[in-house]
Amino acid sequence: MGCIDDCVSTLTKIYGIVGLAFSFSLKENYIFLWGILFWAFVLFVVPMFYTSPQYVFDSYKEWVSILVVKNDVNELSFIRISLLLEWFERLLMLLNIAICG
Repeated sequence: MGCIDDCVSTLTKIYGIVGLAFSFSLKENYIFLWGILFWAFVLFVVPMFYTSPQYVFDSYKEWVSILVVKNDVNELSFIRISLLLEWFERLLMLLNIAICG
């Protein structure tokens, strides 16, 4: 049952990647990974029964292009945060040097 949970959470963007990371600690992880592949296929094909396959492919293409744009925005904000953290780290180092001599 964990296979379908991870697959659904990955497809619905609830960070199922974390669940997949823990699958490597399982004793029979190959069975788990085959289950993931099976349910990924099923969850990819089921919408095609009530829509057209072209619509499903177009939806995924649009989703990927939106993720690329969001990733670019997040990279810019990460640069800002990392610069702020770097500035804060340097300030703490200067204070430490000033206090400790």
